[in-house]
Amino acid sequence: MRALLSHLQKRLLPHLQNLRHNGTPEIVIGTTILAVFAYDHYLQNNFNDMSADNLTSQDRENEARNQIIQRLRDELEKDAKEVDFKYDFSRDPEILFCCKVERVPPYFDGSKSLTGTHVGDVVQVLKEHVGPHGMYHLCRLAVTTASDREGTGKDKIGWFPISHLSKINDGYVA
Repeated sequence: MRALLSHLQKRLLPHLQNLRHNGTPEIVIGTTILAVFAYDHYLQNNFNDMSADNLTSQDRENEARNQIIQRLRDELEKDAKEVDFKYDFSRDPEILFCCKVERVPPYFDGSKSLTGTHVGDVVQVLKEHVGPHGMYHLCRLAVTTASDREGTGKDKIGWFPISHLSKINDGYVA
């Protein structure tokens, strides 16, 4: 083994010295550095292109979201125009019948909704089958000092889903 290494050393040593004299190591090092810089440049350009693609897809996504929101706003405005919510609160409205709140819908907080109700509350129905597709009653929650949980001191009037109410016998008035 030692003899083999000695033989290789004697044979390769002149070639290695010759390589040092003709500039091969400098060429190899320079080529390596250029290759690293070229690869880095390629990665940066590729990343910038991907960022631009992501930005445009993000813009498209935002545009689609804005169109959906605008469509929903238009739909709500159309519903508000179709459904007459104007009600003369100055006069004492006629109570058609009373209902007990069986369930309170989650996220029920629209501008025309009867908010502040709880399961077991008794509401007075002032107008039947109002709102989109006639799925609501116009109700009044008569506020007493014990039931005024929000401290407003005023009766509340708004729409409440028919499916969440159960009718109380006609003789009962809250």
